Amino acid sequence: MNEFSTEATLISNAETVELSYDKMESVFGDHRGVLSEEVARDVLAQWCPSQDANILRSSGADTAVYLDDQTGTRKKYTPADLAAAKTRLNKTTKREGGPRVAIMTEEAYNQIKSDADVIDKNKMDSIGAVWKDGDLIKLHGFDIVRTDVVPRFDNTATPVIKSSDADNAATDNDAILCYDERYVHRSVGSIEFFETKRDALLQGDAYSALVRAGGRKERNDEVGTVLIVQAA
Repeated sequence: MNEFSTEATLISNAETVELSYDKMESVFGDHRGVLSEEVARDVLAQWCPSQDANILRSSGADTAVYLDDQTGTRKKYTPADLAAAKTRLNKTTKREGGPRVAIMTEEAYNQIKSDADVIDKNKMDSIGAVWKDGDLIKLHGFDIVRTDVVPRFDNTATPVIKSSDADNAATDNDAILCYDERYVHRSVGSIEFFETKRDALLQGDAYSALVRAGGRKERNDEVGTVLIVQAA
């Protein structure tokens, strides 16, 4: 389990007296949001496979980059990439699949969403494309989840995950994490809030928050997880 905490927020004495809305509750909400994002980022990083056998590359046409500081072009994400991930999971889990999820950035999602096969009514059923309220929510058996906390990877032969606080490099790549829910685990504790009332030095009230959380893959061989990293 890892520990995540927020920097203290000061509610000055003047704010406590003068503000008409509940400043404290607003601060608590901000701290919850920060911790939720940090936990999600860390858990996804723990779930990402690192072994070459579980890493695929995007296979579409060359397209413009979209990550900050990336240069050049990258291969588009396509429905065929998720089909390849499905095949890999089917072969390695060797049993009936559990619920499967594909976690991706908004940009990766838009590339897949705009593919001709996904919007062709004659092909939707064959690739398991499910739409709801204009959003693609399922493809090739994967529930699609969009988030901005997907880890980045370098461009070595076997891509290595980048630290969340590392600067982007020109050769960094986006990734889609695909997994069978039976092969990944997470544990998240309750958020604890801390307060220091009427601090003499701060001349106000200070608040911070902490939570313990962790994620792991079920097996050392990383079966049940597949990563699709952008190809240059």
